[in-house]
Amino acid sequence: DPDNTPSHLIEQSSWADSEIKQIKSLKVQLEKLSNFKDDLKVKNAADIVTKWLEEKHNPVIFCRYIATAHYVGDLLKEHLLKIYKKDIDVRVITSEDPDEVRKERVDDMKKSSKRVLIATDCLSEGINLQDLFTSVLHYDLPWNPNRLEQREGRVDRFGQQKPVVKAYLLYGKDNPIDGVVLKVLLRKVREIKRSLKISMPFPENSETIMDAVLQSVLLNPKKIQESLQATIDFGPDSAITQSELKATKAIEEAAEREKKSRDLFAQYAIKASEIEEDLHHVDEAIGDPKDVEHFVTGCMAYLGVQMDVDKKGYRLYPANLPDSLKPTLPETAPFAISFYSPTPEHVYYIGRNHPFVEQLCQIMLAAALNNTERLKVARAAAIKTTAVKIKTSLVLFRVRNVISDKVGLNELVAEEMLLWGFKGSPEDGNFLTNAEAKTLLNEAGPTGDTTPEQRKSELKNEREIVDILKKEFDKVAFDRAENLVASHERFRRVMGGNKYKVVLPILPMDVMGLYVLLPDNRNQP
Repeated sequence: DPDNTPSHLIEQSSWADSEIKQIKSLKVQLEKLSNFKDDLKVKNAADIVTKWLEEKHNPVIFCRYIATAHYVGDLLKEHLLKIYKKDIDVRVITSEDPDEVRKERVDDMKKSSKRVLIATDCLSEGINLQDLFTSVLHYDLPWNPNRLEQREGRVDRFGQQKPVVKAYLLYGKDNPIDGVVLKVLLRKVREIKRSLKISMPFPENSETIMDAVLQSVLLNPKKIQESLQATIDFGPDSAITQSELKATKAIEEAAEREKKSRDLFAQYAIKASEIEEDLHHVDEAIGDPKDVEHFVTGCMAYLGVQMDVDKKGYRLYPANLPDSLKPTLPETAPFAISFYSPTPEHVYYIGRNHPFVEQLCQIMLAAALNNTERLKVARAAAIKTTAVKIKTSLVLFRVRNVISDKVGLNELVAEEMLLWGFKGSPEDGNFLTNAEAKTLLNEAGPTGDTTPEQRKSELKNEREIVDILKKEFDKVAFDRAENLVASHERFRRVMGGNKYKVVLPILPMDVMGLYVLLPDNRNQP
């Protein structure tokens, strides 16, 4: 579905001089109609857009062809700039620009609080618009109903902040082609969606269907126009009614195929309770938004970067950021950020996979491994804290297990970080659960002073204990391996597949961190 005007159809035809003269005359007449007084369609679109802007909506207007988008854009921009002066951004984006340029131009519109985007269907796929736009106006009716959903789906999707997303289908009541497309195609597909609760792909022979329908329109346009103006009823004997029946049959057959496909692949066997625990473990392993927030705010405090809490999240002042982090953030400073999606308007979203977070991880890991003077990030530490009443030790492992199926043909490596710990002496057997250890690691902070000699002595003792506890650590690795196999077996029961067994864990586990929490009893009764 290219958005360029199919002018080659004109060029492929042979025209008499009189016909060429007539076409040029029509062109001149059409150019004179390019204004709000004579072109009621574009005036109607302007009225809708102006109303939406007053209601705090930022609209996207979809057009079929590049020429239409520029025509609508030029008239709308002139009209809206008279109303809002420089406080509005009106842009036209079509396939004339490559994908990356389109994305950059869309992103650049976030600088304005009021924005109107006029686009062709080149933006109905691939680029999400929910962060900047809240309504969709279909200036041209697409013949394929799926295109309507694709257009609206760019705006009405997860991450949209507006509780209501508006969509408007603009068509000519006395336009026979608009009437046919609306009646024969769009309404039928939407009725099927309402009744069957599914979105169906349009029939493969849609071009043949529309050819038949449009031939009927073009053969008798006056009769069709009269019918449309009355009731959009083509009558039992009309040629278009036969084409409509053909289209209806094809659409219903496509809907039935889609329904069978949904039934065939529906995962009725999946029970949320069976996989909920595994999903929780995945979130814990890769980090959820709270983990990202805790990590970033902690690192910013450590680096001496100002970060204030506000009602929408945080306000970051990047002046003291390391140079390697600055290119990953907006150039304007300070700016509002949030770690949660949907993100409020004019707030910059930072998620787990954001380049800023990835680069920050690299900086902190390098500091921990290289022990640089500027950034002393401890892989081993001893602190006094009121978070514990007796000496508590935390150990961070990297554990790896090789998992293969029963016949040994397929193997995969599962690698993760595992936190473990104990209170007092390990001989007491007072071991911590992973959740208890994680809570202490996140929440325990220094509340008292320790001398360098005391820290060195405590860590030396704990390193010796770690060596003694090899058998206990190996048991932790085997227990984790059994849990992994159980998780894979649950997945297999739900989705099907091979049965798994554990190949012995790779031992010994790597000790990545060692932390000793000493009780600070000064303020305790």
